[in-house]
Amino acid sequence: MAAAVSAAPLDGTSTAQDVITKLGADLTGKNIVVTGASSGIGAEAARVFAKAGARVFALGRSESKTMTVVDAINAECGDAARVSFVSCDLSSLASVRGAAIAILAAGVPLHVLLNNAGVMAIQDRTLTTDGFEMQLGTNHIGHFVLTNELTPALKAGAPSRIVNVSS
Repeated sequence: MAAAVSAAPLDGTSTAQDVITKLGADLTGKNIVVTGASSGIGAEAARVFAKAGARVFALGRSESKTMTVVDAINAECGDAARVSFVSCDLSSLASVRGAAIAILAAGVPLHVLLNNAGVMAIQDRTLTTDGFEMQLGTNHIGHFVLTNELTPALKAGAPSRIVNVSS
């Protein structure tokens, strides 16, 4: 059953929940991947997607931070399996590929990939484990590889969507 459609207009102050409510979106049966789900936009997007019925793969490099969010969302939804943690450090292509393997192993089509995680304002030149400048490697190359690795599941979920958050 879809939620009631809201008459309130969407504007620059609208939240993710406002959008879901306005659209009357029911995400039951949808599988969604969210990077950077340990805080901020990623955590809120994961929460709203899960509350609208989606199964969410919450990616984060810190298991403890991300699991705090995962546990809170699952408790709020009353479903211990609605959101699951997948370890993914976007500054390591081995970690990115490992995350993709874990998601693909679930054997489900993907309907949305929200590439949200990122780093910024790094003071000193820092390299990823693969030798890329940290901001480029994490924010762009890591997400590029993740997207490519998940493409078969995204095609299986067509019409699927890839959303790239940037600043």
